[in-house]
Amino acid sequence: MHQKKVWKSYLNRIFIILIFFFFASLNFNNILRGAEEITIQIPCEVKECNPKWGPTITRLYKTGNNKPALIHFGGGPGAVLNLPYLSITFLQDKLDLIIMASPIAMKNVGYNGDTKNAYDKALSYRSKQVIDHYDKLLNKPLWLSGHSNGGPRMIGAIMGKNPEYSKKLAGLIFSSPNVGYGKHRKNPQYYIKVNAIKYELNLPILIINHARDLCPDTTVDNMKWLNKKFLKKNIANTDLILMEDGYEGETDDCAGGHHMFASNKENYAKTIFDYILKNTK
Repeated sequence: MHQKKVWKSYLNRIFIILIFFFFASLNFNNILRGAEEITIQIPCEVKECNPKWGPTITRLYKTGNNKPALIHFGGGPGAVLNLPYLSITFLQDKLDLIIMASPIAMKNVGYNGDTKNAYDKALSYRSKQVIDHYDKLLNKPLWLSGHSNGGPRMIGAIMGKNPEYSKKLAGLIFSSPNVGYGKHRKNPQYYIKVNAIKYELNLPILIINHARDLCPDTTVDNMKWLNKKFLKKNIANTDLILMEDGYEGETDDCAGGHHMFASNKENYAKTIFDYILKNTK
């Protein structure tokens, strides 16, 4: 009986040692890559950002390389900070990634219609604060991306008559953006508010979507409509990429499937990465 306890004790110690070396090796690999994961709170101390919401929560996934950085607005309510749950998972270690959590939930009009909260003035102000903060902190070209409901949030970040903050950005990535009801709903008033940008844009813009995305308001027709809108407003490159790889039988669930590039995430990330490197001045 005593011998069994001794062996059990030895096995427990060996297990603890193995766990220690496992996590130590992960940390060592992160150090070698220069990878860091840091949660940064940006204070809100003026009425324009609505202090009652508290600080703006962001998460920085830092690579240590000299390539551009990407500020990302996630889909759905907009609060997710964990990279594995986002469409841009496989951009980790390629670019510095900044995820900004929205302090207010993105609420769709009707079923998947455009989200009015994306254009909230206080949220817009906070998005500009995030751009300012990471512009100074990283001192490298900053791209802005938004997936699904994050697309309207991007418009909210640069809308208005002043192009100041668009000039701080190196480019825009609209990933399966929620355009709103669209022609197929016969409710054009719910189109994403591109017209709220009152100045001429001069930024490379990529609209990327899956050709089999079946979410009601991120359809291929809606992407083509958005592409035309930006072609009229933007004097730099405006490109639409419709991906066709991945499992053909993917679900049409707006929380997964082709809408989230579930079965072709790596190629999706590579497409964005290549576009950013090619179009960064």
